[in-house]
Amino acid sequence: MSSYAKRGETGISGVQLVANELVSHGYKALVMPPYNRGFDINCVSPQSMPFKVEVKCSTSIGTQVPLQIKSHLEAALQRDLLYVFVRPPEGPSSAGFFVMTHAEIHAAWAKMPRTKPDGTPYVIKGTGYIDWKHINQHRGSWNKLPN
Repeated sequence: MSSYAKRGETGISGVQLVANELVSHGYKALVMPPYNRGFDINCVSPQSMPFKVEVKCSTSIGTQVPLQIKSHLEAALQRDLLYVFVRPPEGPSSAGFFVMTHAEIHAAWAKMPRTKPDGTPYVIKGTGYIDWKHINQHRGSWNKLPN
């Protein structure tokens, strides 16, 4: 299996892990088709509040997570858009979920350098990157979801 195909498979399984977790918390979760623009899961809270979730799944430790600049990092803030970063379970351990608001994504992006020490850009073809150190503090923050 190619590296691209493996990443796609990881992403799809991550979306399903998040959808299952949302349902276990009492939310309705409709998984969108793969590569849906802007979000991966269309949700409704137990109190009938609609919202969207963008999922990023990573099996790599200590890396950065790619996000599209125009649709996420520098897009107008969307109060109904949440991000769930997921680390799939390894063996008997459970998955790790990190929940962030769109405003928190913007704040994390603002902390990221735009160029490497040699002057070359970190931004590649409209994609920016956020360090896991800015994501880790949001582990298990399901309280950010609408009621």
